[in-house]
Amino acid sequence: MTTTTIGIPDKDYKVVKEMADFEGVSVPAYMSQVILDQIEDVRDYKEAMSVLNEHNGTVSRAEVMNEVFDK
Repeated sequence: MTTTTIGIPDKDYKVVKEMADFEGVSVPAYMSQVILDQIEDVRDYKEAMSVLNEHNGTVSRAEVMNEVFDK
């Protein structure tokens, strides 16, 4: 297992710590899971865009975000 160190402002760390406590896990475990979840989300997005480009032409990320999140 690789270990890495990051710097995070105290006010942000407090929020991360609160979230980790809420989830019932350590801060490192929480941060690791959040990072892995983000990676999965990006991979899913890229796969979805690939399918859209193959079958339906192109759709920009902004268009997808607007459609999904109504922003």
